Formats: sequence, structure tokens, C-alpha cells
Amino acid sequence: KAMKLRGEGKATYKQIASLWHKQRGRCALTGDQLDRSAQLDHKTPLARGGKGGVENLQWLTPTANLAKRDLTDAEFIAMCLRVVTTQESLDLI
Repeated sequence: KAMKLRGEGKATYKQIASLWHKQRGRCALTGDQLDRSAQLDHKTPLARGGKGGVENLQWLTPTANLAKRDLTDAEFIAMCLRVVTTQESLDLI
């Protein structure tokens, strides 16, 4: 999949590998250890105007990437917080 990101204004193989090392092989959202199933995610999704440069990329677990879908990181985290808050409220009932 990383090959699809190549081209003008897009991340190079070297930048993508460097990103992996910068994240220390950990998911940018969950902190879980990544393996060969890791996926590159656009922090600001392409569908929302994001670009393919390395500054807009992060490595995620497949589960985190699937859950995030076309949300920005901030939107995804806010949604997760709402879920946790709602669940905690329901547990008090």
C-alpha cells in the first residue's frame, strides 16, 4: 500500500521507513506494537482534503485505522472520549 503514496508531493519509501522508526514501531493512536499488518493512515483523510506527504501520514494498527475511517485524529479521539464518557454514565445507572 505504501507504493501507492509515491509521486510528486507524496511520501518516499525512505520517509515512510523513517516514520516507522520515529513512531518506534508503535501505533500512533493506540500505542500498540505494530507488525507487518500495520497500515499507513492519513491524519487528515484524502477525502477531507488531506495530502500524501509524510507530514500527513502515520502508522496505525488495522483495527485503529478501520475504526478511524475518514475522521481526523481530533475527531476520532473526541468520539472515543464520548464513548467512554457515555459508558461510564450508563454504568452508574
